[in-house]
Amino acid sequence: MKLMSCSHIDISVLVGSLIVNPNGAGFIVTGISLDLDDLSPWIHIKDPDIEGSDQAIPFNETLKDWSIQIGNSLYV
Repeated sequence: MKLMSCSHIDISVLVGSLIVNPNGAGFIVTGISLDLDDLSPWIHIKDPDIEGSDQAIPFNETLKDWSIQIGNSLYV
């Protein structure tokens, strides 16, 4: 099955997904927020193996080399 170019999803579907940076480190998406100054979206992530590792990163072109597994996290 191929995705058509007009395809889209509700961004909240990303919560609970596993994302992996280009270095192979995996994180769980814990939330989505919107910066009210410039209306840019941010995703909140945590390393499931490190307590207190919560952080937010911009949802922009810097994520182009990251991978994502959409769906329920095995860590939750």
